[in-house]
Amino acid sequence: MTINPILKTLQLRSFFLLALLLGLSLQIKAQLADPVKWSYESKMTSSNNAILQFTATIEDGWYLYSQNIQDGGPIKTSFYFNKIEGFEFVDDVEIEEEEGLTGWK
Repeated sequence: MTINPILKTLQLRSFFLLALLLGLSLQIKAQLADPVKWSYESKMTSSNNAILQFTATIEDGWYLYSQNIQDGGPIKTSFYFNKIEGFEFVDDVEIEEEEGLTGWK
C-alpha cells in the first residue's frame, strides 16, 4: 500500500506543527514559574534608623545567586528601591551566612 504524497506532506506538516506547539507551551510554562517567595521584616535600631531584612524561600531545584559573583556567570541577585521622600539608605545590602547557605540581612 502506498501513501499519497499529498497526504504524507500533510502528515509531516501536522507532526511539525504539533511539535512546535508543544515546545512553545513548555517554554511558556517555564517562564510563568514563580519559584522564589519573598518576605521582609523591619527592626527599628533607633528613632531614625531601621534594618530591613529580606528572606527568600526557594522551591527545590531552583537557585538564587549571590550579589557577589564574577561577571560572565549567572545573573546576580539585585535589589532596587524606590526613592521615598524623607528616607535615605545609609548602607548597602549586607550578606549573612546561615547554615551553609547565603542569605541577606
